[in-house]
Amino acid sequence: MLKPDKYLDLRTCTLNVASNILSELLLYKVMSLDEISKSVQAKLGDDSGYNFLPAINFLFLIGSVDYDAEHDNIYLLTSSVTK
Repeated sequence: MLKPDKYLDLRTCTLNVASNILSELLLYKVMSLDEISKSVQAKLGDDSGYNFLPAINFLFLIGSVDYDAEHDNIYLLTSSVTK
């Protein structure tokens, strides 16, 4: 659940990690989970790794990304992204 409290670190929260994932996917369209994880952790720090999978799940649930299990890739669904 995305419930904020006074101890929430806004830099590594699920929504910020999800927005960084989307910004990476806007550039490359398709990336492996490992590539995205390393890129996000390089930008936001190692603590963002705790919220990486919840951010991926959140993006999948709102229909922004799709997962290819055969190739272990995340795809950006262009119909959900507006400019």
